Amino acid sequence: MLPLESINVTIITINVKGDFMKNINEKSATRYVIEKIIICLIIFMGSSILIGILLGVSLGVLSGVLSTDLSYLLENEKTNMIFSLYGQILLIVITCLYVKFSQKRSLTSIGLNKKISDYGYGVLIGSILVTLSVILAVIFKGIEYKGFYENINYITILIFLGGFIIQGATEEIVIRGFLMTSLTKKVSLKASVIITSILFTILHFGSLLEAKPIYILIGIINLFLISIVFSLLII
Repeated sequence: MLPLESINVTIITINVKGDFMKNINEKSATRYVIEKIIICLIIFMGSSILIGILLGVSLGVLSGVLSTDLSYLLENEKTNMIFSLYGQILLIVITCLYVKFSQKRSLTSIGLNKKISDYGYGVLIGSILVTLSVILAVIFKGIEYKGFYENINYITILIFLGGFIIQGATEEIVIRGFLMTSLTKKVSLKASVIITSILFTILHFGSLLEAKPIYILIGIINLFLISIVFSLLII
């Protein structure tokens, strides 16, 4: 039989070790979350810089080939937006490479698969939801219908539509496909949803800055809520 003092010392030692390991795990989880958020931001910012560089180089090469100064396109808002939207493909590629070779995960783990019909199904559902939103906005006077504009440039609309589909897909792949699924390795699913929803809201905050305070508040709430909805769809 062990003396009482030995038993007490043993229990205290076990408790101390348990508390110590718990603290280590908590620090490890916090460090992991911060690391993945930083990687996510680096991917976003790094890709934006690369897109800008590629745009400048491409226009420089075309200017040389065509013997025409195309630098004015850099000052064109539409041109810059189109390059920016389609340049998001680079962001998708970088994210996929990181997931595949650094995390050693399959691309299906971030929501990508080979069934093209799935993407078409998603586009159809999204189109219906957006259409319903517009109809409701018209009904409740959020949007005023003033007739049909005849001089519509359908090619421009299709170009921008394709760009925004890519941009929207990029956000889902990076924020929820990569970051949210990565965070669940160290923190709870609820925590990963909240963290990614906060980051999603912050990344879109720039588009709200010129609005009135009340609209900024509504925008923040809407962004956070829609991010949670998107997360639930992923889950």
